[in-house]
Amino acid sequence: MTGLRYTEQMIIASQEGTVPEGICETNCVHPEAVAEARAALPDRRDVETASAFLKLVADPTRLRLLSALNTRELCVCDLAAVVGLSERRGGWRITACWITTSPR
Repeated sequence: MTGLRYTEQMIIASQEGTVPEGICETNCVHPEAVAEARAALPDRRDVETASAFLKLVADPTRLRLLSALNTRELCVCDLAAVVGLSERRGGWRITACWITTSPR
């Protein structure tokens, strides 16, 4: 039943009298397990910060810019040359990196 949505899997399973693979046979919540997992979650601000960082490095050019800046401080002209962009074309990516990584 791979490739089917959860709802479709459940309808077919109920008609066949089976349980789809990966689905609990008994629908129950384990409060201790849920409490332990919730206690281990990072706070909302840490998750938002990590999410913003991952969005930043998701763009290959921005990741290359950050990698270049990890080597040494570079001006916009040098950064553009390192990643092979014109200063004008790369400027918005550089600004996005600065805005996202600068302290607030």
